[in-house]
Amino acid sequence: MSSRDETMQDAAAGRNLWVIRRLLVATACLGGIATLAAWAYLGWPWALGFAGGALIGVLNLVFLTVLAREVLRLGRRRGGRIAALLALKLPLVYGGLAALLLWETTPLVAVVMGFSLVLLVIVLRAAGRALIESGLFTATAPRAGREGQAGDAPRPGGARQG
Repeated sequence: MSSRDETMQDAAAGRNLWVIRRLLVATACLGGIATLAAWAYLGWPWALGFAGGALIGVLNLVFLTVLAREVLRLGRRRGGRIAALLALKLPLVYGGLAALLLWETTPLVAVVMGFSLVLLVIVLRAAGRALIESGLFTATAPRAGREGQAGDAPRPGGARQG
């Protein structure tokens, strides 16, 4: 593999990691606010279930990111590292999720909502990006020569320009 290919791969990986970091920060902020709201309005079992589910969801995204980078690495793959990551991910993510779901103190809905928070942040960020790129919210000035069109500024007496 040439040095140029490695440089391109490193640049792409850096951009992707930046996006993942922003998703994790947004999820942590939203999860913290939602946990406090759950604690204030629904009690500590809901807050604990939501926070635990959100933490496991974030941990899952981190493991998936690192695993994807290792599996898609150009050149020689490090099978031992991939196996070690899987050996950590399975008990931490799935074991933690099972423990939270089986623990009778935490409501099932709270854990599922917390775990799904990462997915919600991803969908909301994608929807926001699509809305921004659509130009739907850009201000447009009225154009000259278009009589009676919506967007023309009314005259002080209520009559339109003509």
